[in-house]
Amino acid sequence: MRILLISPWDRRRRRYRTFAKKLIAYPPLTLPMLAALVPSGLDAEITVFDEMSAGKPPSGCFDLVGITVITSESKRAYALADHYRERGSFVVLGGYHVTFMPEEALLHADSIVTREADEAWPALLRDFSAGRIMKRIYEGGHVPVKVVRPKRDVLNAKNYCFAASIIASRGCGNRCAFCSVSRMSTYMHRDAKEVIEELKTLRRRVVIFFDPNFFADKNYALALMKQMEPLKLHWGATATVDFGFDETLLSAARKSGCSGVLIGFESMNQSALLGVNKAFRDPARY
Repeated sequence: MRILLISPWDRRRRRYRTFAKKLIAYPPLTLPMLAALVPSGLDAEITVFDEMSAGKPPSGCFDLVGITVITSESKRAYALADHYRERGSFVVLGGYHVTFMPEEALLHADSIVTREADEAWPALLRDFSAGRIMKRIYEGGHVPVKVVRPKRDVLNAKNYCFAASIIASRGCGNRCAFCSVSRMSTYMHRDAKEVIEELKTLRRRVVIFFDPNFFADKNYALALMKQMEPLKLHWGATATVDFGFDETLLSAARKSGCSGVLIGFESMNQSALLGVNKAFRDPARY
């Protein structure tokens, strides 16, 4: 079975095509994760195309084409989907935009995967390989017993910056009205020892955690950071502003090699925060 996995990019967005693009091009995890979730028994030949970092879409015949879709790239994703369907490929769409706009996505796909793909994507591939009648929608979102390690070797490392990327947790316990994370993923964190073992395999001292809120579970974050200390990493992550008021977390982050944290303040107006269900933040403290 020949499988093509695509992360589309709308070429009208020139912002990430500057001379310095590689400095902010962190290695993505979605395509390597999807590649790792392909059941080994299918003996699949996997091709990966990250359009932001590569050239023209691969030509040739593919049995199945999987495309991950975010809203800003949805028109381009649909164009690619239509292109490969016209050439006889079975096209599957998934990701954030597809999860929230399934009826729209189904106009351009043979099947779609909603929410997290840990179980739904392998199930779809097994059905396709066995020649079973395919469902139009494969619903994901179940919390996996164990998160698979991304198959990073499917990417061309030369197309990305020197940092490595990884996740220790998914989802977020907050329910901010403007954010899709809590509706896409149930909060969970990986076993800290598994994260440490994966970090050791990266062979990079600069690491970016793609977790929506690295410090969401304080006790977990403290335990993980303690185990990270001997690795001598320089790392960054995203967090809520609570992190800046917690001396215990700040101290542990510094000792473990934290170089920077991205925080979303959204607004300095308390009424605006109340209006988006973010009443748990006080802008007067910012």
